[in-house]
Amino acid sequence: MSSSSTPSPERNEASHEAIAQLVRLMGVLRRRWLVWAATAGLCVAVAALALRFIPARYEASASVVLHQGGPGVLDKVQGVAEEGQLRGDDYEAYYQTQRAIMGSRAVAEGALERLGLADDPDALRDADGPLHSAPPGADAVERLQRLVSVREVRGSRIVEITAEHPDPERARDLANALADAYLDHVRKSRRSVGRQAEENLAQERQAARGRLERAEQALQRFKDDNRVTSVSLADRQNVITQDVLTLSARAKEAEAERIALESTLAQARSHRQDGDLLAALLVLADGEPTLERLRSEQLEAKAAFRAADIEYGPKHALHREARERLAEADRDLRREVDARLASLGSRVTAARRTQQQLDRSLEREQGRALDLGSLEQRHHELAREARTAEEEYLMVARRDTEIALTNRVEAEGVALLDRATVPAVASFPHRGVGLGLGAGFGLALGFLLSLVVDARDQRLRSVPDLERALGEGAPPVLGQLPALRGDPALLRGSDEERQRVRDLYVQRFPASPMAERCRGVRTSLAFVQGNHGRPCLMISSPGPGEGKSSVAMSLALSLCQADKKVVLVDADMRRPRLHATFGLPAAAAEVGLSALLRGEAPLDEAIVHAPGGAHERLDVIPCGALPEHPAELLESSALGRVIEQLRQRYDVVIFDSPPVLPVADPLILARAVDGVVLVPRAGRTTQGQLMRTLELLRRTGTRVLGMVLNEVDERRHDPYGASGYGRGYSSDESAGVRVDAA
Repeated sequence: MSSSSTPSPERNEASHEAIAQLVRLMGVLRRRWLVWAATAGLCVAVAALALRFIPARYEASASVVLHQGGPGVLDKVQGVAEEGQLRGDDYEAYYQTQRAIMGSRAVAEGALERLGLADDPDALRDADGPLHSAPPGADAVERLQRLVSVREVRGSRIVEITAEHPDPERARDLANALADAYLDHVRKSRRSVGRQAEENLAQERQAARGRLERAEQALQRFKDDNRVTSVSLADRQNVITQDVLTLSARAKEAEAERIALESTLAQARSHRQDGDLLAALLVLADGEPTLERLRSEQLEAKAAFRAADIEYGPKHALHREARERLAEADRDLRREVDARLASLGSRVTAARRTQQQLDRSLEREQGRALDLGSLEQRHHELAREARTAEEEYLMVARRDTEIALTNRVEAEGVALLDRATVPAVASFPHRGVGLGLGAGFGLALGFLLSLVVDARDQRLRSVPDLERALGEGAPPVLGQLPALRGDPALLRGSDEERQRVRDLYVQRFPASPMAERCRGVRTSLAFVQGNHGRPCLMISSPGPGEGKSSVAMSLALSLCQADKKVVLVDADMRRPRLHATFGLPAAAAEVGLSALLRGEAPLDEAIVHAPGGAHERLDVIPCGALPEHPAELLESSALGRVIEQLRQRYDVVIFDSPPVLPVADPLILARAVDGVVLVPRAGRTTQGQLMRTLELLRRTGTRVLGMVLNEVDERRHDPYGASGYGRGYSSDESAGVRVDAA
């Protein structure tokens, strides 16, 4: 998978932060639901009271249909936009125009005239209200315009004209008067536009008729001047074109014939000059009988001369006869060649004259064609002007006739659909909307007040609240312990019995969510302590009543369940409680920590093994007799000796000390132990109390191992704890199984 599809850590952190913010807001609403509900109810009550004192106003509406072009009485004219052709922006512009007309001053004046209020300067002054108050100096028309609204019925071409007035009958009359005034305005405008259009078209018709007559006269003069009345220019052009084509073909033939004759003559003359009469004669008359006869005679004369020359010699009579015969044949051949050359020369001269005559005739016809072409172009221009003038005249005449008929026959393009009636229910104030707005405003205001109240409430309610209060670099949160409200085991017996069950809950119900939370605290504490061999811990809280003693006993029992030998020392020498929880007899309760610190009893005498059926690995040292000055007693060197003796015997030593803020005892004890575990109570301990406690411990150099948030309502702040999620992973007996004390 590409890296682009993997969410970045920054994005994940932002997403988690957004979810956390949403959870915090939901928590605020759950905690402050009473503020939210009370504020919303108060706002609804105020809105209901206000609705009773606001004057009622009524709305009446008359509806008008916009046909755009009126009923289709006449045939449609090509090129003119019809009703069905107006789409989108065209219809929107048309609608906006009609809407502006309906709300115009002219229509409002017409409506006042219909109602007989046009001359009353104080008309409609009684219509002023909180939403429709006219400015000072406004006349009746302006007041009426403020009372009127125009809106389009969605998906249709129907427009509603709505008038508002404290009197329902007056609202009806105003709406109907406005609709009638609008229809009158449209009719007058249509008639005015029709008359103006008819006058303009009549003038345009006369001008078009004059242009048509002038164009026809110009065309006729051109025809008369160029004699194109009987035969059209097109026919004449066709004849000339045919003559040009014929002459052009004949001229090419004459030129070809001349070239052929000149070539033959030149070739024959060349042979004649070279003395080759037979070749010249062959060029001039190839295949003719005369040529064959002359060639035969010359060949016979040459053959006879050669024979006589060989046989008799030049002095013999036969030799002379043969020579004369050969000379006669040559003369005959020369005469024939010269005669034919003269004849061919005459033919060449005749061919040249023929070609020249054809060229001159072709030039004449081409000139005639060009002249006729210019005439035809001018003729076409005049004919086109005449045709255009005729079409223009016919169009204007047809439109003039249609406008005249339209003004007499067709109706206007708008029609009254429904007249307004007397409204039975007031349009303002709307009770449902008013109450809804009051409720919405109340919910929003209640939400803000809830945030303000919650922000001013510094009490810690959940682990996230505790972590935000501690900030960076503060001691860690070791865990949270749930509130046991509603547990059946805590609903029976006296207050002392219920408190004893609460303190020993981890032992009695080892598979409960409470026990699982204690095991979590135990594990977190082990991580925080590190490899400290035999830790000595002090459990305290910022203030009284926050459950530190219960947490100390629960943590001690959880450590015993982990096979640790634990001693729990009651160091609260002002309000001790361990002896009551474990049911120690009075004699045993008198020998405790105070006696050890004063040196009045040995250690073994103060230790109580597994008191009240507690875990067998748990020992308890009660407070003993309450001293007069506990702080001075704790500052004695005996405390260090007692702690050292306890380290040698037990795996873990736990001191249950007084709260930090009221007395100085825990600050003295904290210096002697390895670390302190603070127990703030959810919904009771404030952020300021916790910060002051940490500051006091910091000044004494005490190591704070962490925090255990007590009495957390996990139904609101921990969905896993509320659903019993942890019980499914308990290694002890099944959830809810009770282990009674022996």
